[in-house]
Amino acid sequence: MKYDEDKVDELTLALLYLVAHSREEGCGARAWKGFDWDTLNRLHGKGFISNPIGKAKSVGMTEEGFLKAKELFEKHFIDNQHQDESSKESKTVCEKHLKIRHKREREQPEREDRILSEIVVDAYSDTERAMGWYYYLQDKLQMPFTARCRITRSTSPLKPGQEVQVVGMAKEDECMSEVFVLVKYGKTTLAVPLAQMDCLSEEEETIQAVADWHYWVARGYEY
Repeated sequence: MKYDEDKVDELTLALLYLVAHSREEGCGARAWKGFDWDTLNRLHGKGFISNPIGKAKSVGMTEEGFLKAKELFEKHFIDNQHQDESSKESKTVCEKHLKIRHKREREQPEREDRILSEIVVDAYSDTERAMGWYYYLQDKLQMPFTARCRITRSTSPLKPGQEVQVVGMAKEDECMSEVFVLVKYGKTTLAVPLAQMDCLSEEEETIQAVADWHYWVARGYEY
């Protein structure tokens, strides 16, 4: 049976907005993936959603995908005379944040897929996302490893260029707003932001995990 794939893609993306959750958490979202697989694969190829292949029951919507889905949902299913003005304001704010984030760091589709499908998969709250990152880093970071301070932070005594040994993750409750790692500092051990550190490890998994977190921070994402 022949059909208009672009039209199907458009309506499916609109319906993904309807079944999306965590919409209030930011511009991106997750959506249940109970739709035609070929259509989902095309939407993934267009950069609107994460790779639908996997055990997760939902897919991640990219920032562009979420905004497009919202636009299409309103186009096809909402009477223009009764559109919620607050919805329009929300879209404007979201687009503003999108532009700011893109200035900070270009979107990396492969890294986005890994974050959405491995790290924050099916995480519906800030606490669940925080724990997703915590256990991902705890599993991937091969410690101890050497790191170099890249920026100053008010919560850390480290100075740019200073090298330290990362020896572990901080406690879970200390990583609810951002990730902290334990470093050797003289005769003591300190908890410092991972975002403050450049990874000097030679272990590929460690390098990738630190880079994933740096990307998340650089893009302006939050739990």
